[in-house]
Amino acid sequence: MQTKSLIRPTCGILVRFDAAAVALRWRIAIVTKGVILGIVLAAFAPQVARAQWTGWQQVPGNGMTIDAPSAVASSPAGYIHVFVRGTTDRIYWNSYDTEGAGAGTWSGWREVPGGGRTLSAPDTVVWGNHLYLLVRGTDNGIYFTRMVVRSGQWDRWTPCCSGNGQTPSAPSSVTTLDGLNLFVRGTNDRIYWNTSYQLDSWNGWQELPGGGRTSSAPEVLLRGVYFDLYIRGTDNAIWMMREIDLGWGPWIQLPGGGRTLSTPSVVAIPDNPSTFIFIRGTDNRIYWNRHP
Repeated sequence: MQTKSLIRPTCGILVRFDAAAVALRWRIAIVTKGVILGIVLAAFAPQVARAQWTGWQQVPGNGMTIDAPSAVASSPAGYIHVFVRGTTDRIYWNSYDTEGAGAGTWSGWREVPGGGRTLSAPDTVVWGNHLYLLVRGTDNGIYFTRMVVRSGQWDRWTPCCSGNGQTPSAPSSVTTLDGLNLFVRGTNDRIYWNTSYQLDSWNGWQELPGGGRTSSAPEVLLRGVYFDLYIRGTDNAIWMMREIDLGWGPWIQLPGGGRTLSTPSVVAIPDNPSTFIFIRGTDNRIYWNRHP
């Protein structure tokens, strides 16, 4: 990958799938799968030193994954929760305490209760007092379970969207104050969107305008009152579309010539105008970019 707008880390880690990025207060944590299938972590404080990273560390517990990890921060508990598809297609999670009594420690890998299976990376989001975990099932259907953030109690696995909707990739979700928005790659490589204000009631699938196609899962980011949707195009370029005022803008290719073989990972820090994007390059190294 030859471009000046992308900065390549010098730690020498290679990745074969996409990375997960999560913002917690003023730090960004990057969780990625290394070439030996272990899970590694780096943290970055952009307001303190723009390129000051803690360095890659393996997540304790010898966890293994054959897909991209998914990470989410929960507040006020102050945890980063990391979810992975295990080598047997079961779903596991590990939690990092950032500010509690066990600050700086991991809980250890546990299987998510209920016997769920997935053929892609899991997706997770916090909505209200619950952490929601969404996956592509072994039948390509979309399923979810949820955990009470404070107690750690899990619900049962349930088909999503009244049992409708199929995807050959991982789902991507984001929450607003009053609802959960779900984006998927359809079996025809088009991108579809569904919204729920209560998880037993969905508005129905809509294809996003503009004729966009993707060979990987989409990535969605909430920026203030609008959505930014990022995809890997069929040309391996990174494209984005913005939703604002109940409408969608055109597809725009990100400048700089960046290319990826997987889903991009995008994160923003609260009360900060910058957006950070992380990708797997065509050389399997990890690159990042920011705007503005």
